Amino acid sequence: MLEMVRLMYQFSFREYCGGGKTACAQKPHICTLGPTIATDPKHYLQQSEYSVCVRREGEETCFASYEDVEEEEGQDELLEYNFPGSEALKVLGKLDLMNITAYSLFNSESSLMETLALREMVLKWGQVISP
Repeated sequence: MLEMVRLMYQFSFREYCGGGKTACAQKPHICTLGPTIATDPKHYLQQSEYSVCVRREGEETCFASYEDVEEEEGQDELLEYNFPGSEALKVLGKLDLMNITAYSLFNSESSLMETLALREMVLKWGQVISP
C-alpha cells in the first residue's frame, strides 16, 4: 500500500487572518462547520472542522469550487503542502507518536487492527503492506 504513495497532500485553511470576514452570497465563498455541531462521535474524537464552498443562486444555496473564490486579503487562506511519498513512513511514525492513529480517530475494531498492523509490520519492521 505505501509503495504506491508517490505524493502526499495536506491542506491548511485559515478563515480569519486578523479582523472580520466579508463575503458576497452570490459569489463562491468558504464557510466552516464544527467541531461543535451535533454529529457522529468520531468527529468529536477527531476534533474535526470542515470547510465548504458555497454560493447563492436565487433562493438556493449551491456548492461551488474552492478555485472560484476571489482572494480577499486577511481571510480564507487555503494552503496546499505536497510531500514526497518517500516521507510517508516518517510522517506516519510521527503521527503515531502523537497518538493520531486510525484507532484514535475511528474507534472501531478494524481501525484497531489497522493501527496494530501499522505499528508492528510497517513502523517496527519497515515492511510495506501490499494490497
